[in-house]
Amino acid sequence: MSRYSIYNFKAFIAMPLFLLSLSACSPSQTQTSQATETHRYAQTTIKAAAISSDGLLSLIAEPKQICLWNNKSKQQQMPCITGKDAEHIELVGISASQQYFYTSNQMVVRLYQLQANKKMILVNEWYADNNIINDIAISANGDTLLLGYRNGQASIINTKTAEKSVFQQHRLDINAVALSADGQLAFTGSSDKTATVWKAGDGEKTAVYQHRTRVNHVDISDDGRLAFAIDSINDRAFWQIGGKNETELSELQTSLKFLEINHSAFSADKRYFLTGSPKQKIMLWRVNDGELVGQWQSAKIGRSSVLQVAFASPNNIAVITSDGNYQVFPLTLLN
Repeated sequence: MSRYSIYNFKAFIAMPLFLLSLSACSPSQTQTSQATETHRYAQTTIKAAAISSDGLLSLIAEPKQICLWNNKSKQQQMPCITGKDAEHIELVGISASQQYFYTSNQMVVRLYQLQANKKMILVNEWYADNNIINDIAISANGDTLLLGYRNGQASIINTKTAEKSVFQQHRLDINAVALSADGQLAFTGSSDKTATVWKAGDGEKTAVYQHRTRVNHVDISDDGRLAFAIDSINDRAFWQIGGKNETELSELQTSLKFLEINHSAFSADKRYFLTGSPKQKIMLWRVNDGELVGQWQSAKIGRSSVLQVAFASPNNIAVITSDGNYQVFPLTLLN
């Protein structure tokens, strides 16, 4: 019996999830390696950064400018955003299509579209009114934005029509949000000790996972069938969602009493889960049993923290730290 309480509201399309273990790796085999590539995009501490899902682009928010970089050429993809629109930026993200990216100072979110010849346009901007935006997620094609607010509300924005819908999903702060690739399924974690799966179209809750303390981080796979949530103490589990029964697949196997996750990513086959944390820690977990199978240490210049992680290819992972460092590490488990 799980120590979590699970409330199922309505099951939608049932699709069994088959997770294959990696026979070539045992729990005692934890891979590590030195970075094969290091490039510093910023010469000062940054608060927000994003890597495209394929590792090609990096979006870096410096104190006075926001720049989009090509990680292969190490050249700017477009002129940097400067002025008031670049001030106090805390949240940024890139759509999987690489056609859109967003920026936010927690009071307003701006959506930009990338165009040919290294040009961009401001598509629209949406204000939080009397709320504070704690986290944002974007769908793969950029059609949908999910905003989580400090008052427990969440907004779904249709970026094509500019329509914004607001749902009261939690009693307290929403600390983290995640969105399926098609923008249909939302996952939110809150200080009310719950992580909630709900439909973006109408706000209908499909499952609520009760934790012992505030939920600090959530993630969902692109197909919306696998979810992860972690609280501030030690509830840290993977869940199979979307079937008749919400099933806990595994928990992270670690002796750490406190594990903080700044960013995470599922591998394309959902067999692995990559996390980035403070103190330059990058960890790779096997989903079906929660075992730690890889661990790396990013370059340290100051009191650096890993802000973003990505599976750049089946053989590499990419990270960005708060020092502005972009690094690539070889990965051998996914061959």
